[in-house]
Amino acid sequence: MTAAKSFTPPPASLPPVSLAQRLAAREKARRDLHAEAAKRLAARAA
Repeated sequence: MTAAKSFTPPPASLPPVSLAQRLAAREKARRDLHAEAAKRLAARAA
């Protein structure tokens, strides 16, 4: 997904997503990314 696409507003059919929900989703994605990187690093170090 491109950066520009992620900033387009959702279609009118979808309920508006609150800022808190967007922040929580972004935080979760960041944590998942860190967990994945840590896993890969541990596998490489083993």
